[in-house]
Amino acid sequence: MEEAVSSGEFPEGRACERVSEKNRADEAFWGFSPTVYPSGADENSTEKDPALLTQRLAFLKAEEVQRHFDGETLLIAADTVVFDGNKILGKPKTEEEAYAMLSGLSGKVNWVYTGVCLLYGEKKMGFCEKTTVYLSKMSDREIREYIASETLWTKPAHMVCKARSPAL
Repeated sequence: MEEAVSSGEFPEGRACERVSEKNRADEAFWGFSPTVYPSGADENSTEKDPALLTQRLAFLKAEEVQRHFDGETLLIAADTVVFDGNKILGKPKTEEEAYAMLSGLSGKVNWVYTGVCLLYGEKKMGFCEKTTVYLSKMSDREIREYIASETLWTKPAHMVCKARSPAL
């Protein structure tokens, strides 16, 4: 799991786990400045189906984070993976892994799966979205520049958000 970074204070009763500071633009949407809470969930799995894997990990993350909050907290957790048609590709941990992943996907179709869990007290629901992506053919130089740009390293691997909701 990536190390989370705290992003500051926000109104009482709201918190948000984020792996990336790059998505701070979401503050305008959410109406508050998120704070980071790492889930600590074990993401190791032998699951081969990317839809099931992302949903299971999203539920696992939400359930682990729920232990830190009261039952009046709505938790939203997500997990995303890339599927190349043969295997599930997690977020690369090193530049070498990133290069191998991008080289393998370059000029090909792949699928991005995002599993989401909504958890409120004992109520749970989840879903998975599948997006078909075509990665344009990239030269060796383009791949290395992309890796060096840090864009690859700042995408959120997951997010767990909570907000008190009297309506639920």
